[in-house]
Amino acid sequence: MEKERFNVICLDAGQTSTKLFLLNEQKEIILSRGFSPILHFAKKNALSHFKTILKQIFQKIRQMSKQSDLYIVMSLSGFYTEDQEVKKQIIEYVKQINNRIKNVEVFPDTYAHWYVANRGAPSILVINGGGSVVFGKNGNDEIKIDGWGHALGDEGSSFWIGLQAIKLYLYDKATNRTNTEIRDKIETTFSISSEYEMLTRYYSGKVTDQHISNIAKEIIQLAYRGDKEAKEIVNQSIQLLTNNVSKALKTIGKLPVFLSGGVFQSDYYYEQFVRILDHKDTRRLIYDEEHFVKKLFDLALP
Repeated sequence: MEKERFNVICLDAGQTSTKLFLLNEQKEIILSRGFSPILHFAKKNALSHFKTILKQIFQKIRQMSKQSDLYIVMSLSGFYTEDQEVKKQIIEYVKQINNRIKNVEVFPDTYAHWYVANRGAPSILVINGGGSVVFGKNGNDEIKIDGWGHALGDEGSSFWIGLQAIKLYLYDKATNRTNTEIRDKIETTFSISSEYEMLTRYYSGKVTDQHISNIAKEIIQLAYRGDKEAKEIVNQSIQLLTNNVSKALKTIGKLPVFLSGGVFQSDYYYEQFVRILDHKDTRRLIYDEEHFVKKLFDLALP
C-alpha cells in the first residue's frame, strides 16, 4: 500500500515580511514565497489582515498540495501565548479554507526560534536583530525579557543602536562645531546636513524603522575601527543585553546560551559580547532560512 503523502506549511510571519515555505514529507522545500507583513495582534483589524494573507497563501499552494494532507506551523510576531482566542480563530479559519488540514500549530516567533536553536532542550536564546529579546526555558520554568517593541523595549538591538547614533548626531549638531565620523555617516546615509532635515525626514516617516536599524552595521564597524563615540554606543548595547542574559541565567539556571540575529553576525560585536557575558557555554547561531524552516517542520507534526 502506498504511503499517504503530506505537505508541511511553515509560515514565518513578522512585521517586516511574511514568508511561506511549503515542504514535502522529506523536508524538501518545494515552494517559497513572500507576502505582506502582518500586524501586531493587539492592533485593530490585525486578525482580518492576517486572514487575508492566509487566503492568498492557500490560493498560491492550491495546485501543489491538492492531493496531500497538510500540516501547518506558524511562527508569528506580535502574537503571545495568552492570545488563545486569536489562535482559535486562526485554526478555525484555515480549516474552513482547506479540508485536508490535519494539524495546525501556532507559536510566538520567540518560542519558535528558541525551539529551533536547541531542538527544545533547556537553554536560553538571545535574539538581536531589528528587535531584541532574551528567552529561556528549563522544563516548566520560563523567562522572557524584552521583545516589547521599539517604543517600550528592544534595548541593545540594531534599531536601538541606530537610534542612539541619530540622537548623538542631533546633540552634536547643537553643541559641537567639529565633524565626527558618526555625524558624517548619518549625513551621508540620509542625505542631510542639518538638524532640521533630520527631524523632518524622521517625523514625516521618510526615515523608517528599517532605515534606522540598517545604520547599526556601520556604527559597529566604526567601533571596531576604534571610534570612541561608536564604541560607547556598542558597549552600552552589549551591557544592556548581557545584563538581561545574566538575569535569565540566575532565574532559570546555568544553561547553554545561543546567540541569534543579524547583530551577532559581526565578529567584533560577538567577541565583545562573549567576553563581557563571561558564560562558558555560549554559542553563536549562523543559519539560513532553509535551515530554520526544516527545524520548524518538526513542530507541525502532532
